[in-house]
Amino acid sequence: FNFTHYYNMFKADKKYKIHWEITDICNLKCPMCPRTDISNYCRPVKEIETTQFFLDDVKNFLPDNFLKKISRIDFCGNFGDPCMAQDFYEICEFLVKEYNITIMASTNGSMRNPSWWKKLGELLADTDSWFEFHIDGLRDTNHLYRIGANWDKVMANVEAFIAGGARADWH
Repeated sequence: FNFTHYYNMFKADKKYKIHWEITDICNLKCPMCPRTDISNYCRPVKEIETTQFFLDDVKNFLPDNFLKKISRIDFCGNFGDPCMAQDFYEICEFLVKEYNITIMASTNGSMRNPSWWKKLGELLADTDSWFEFHIDGLRDTNHLYRIGANWDKVMANVEAFIAGGARADWH
């Protein structure tokens, strides 16, 4: 047993990366998603509570000394899409502007509108932040994997985000 290894993991001056499930809300009904029941036409499973964090939650429950220790937050949804959280832009703005935190988010990109995505891209431009757009397929197959997505809307949102100056990866 090497205690030094574990001690170094939690040094007081070390910055941390965290994974934050900010919501379990999603606008799609994808097969094989843990939030949908494929045997029941991909309807949401009953255990989904539709919860989310708001900007006031972040300010009230995450102390300043904790946020100063965070270098990066990965907003990856296992049960929801982070961009479905009502205050997602405002939360990102707070974290980036107040604490210089790098943001990485995984999204299907099919919610909201291009002006919201461009504004988010402008916020994240010239930072180390980036978004992973989990598009799954092309125009002719996207709807098979991302049930409820509109290809043209997704592409318009992605283009607006990139036009804002932010980095986007296609997954």
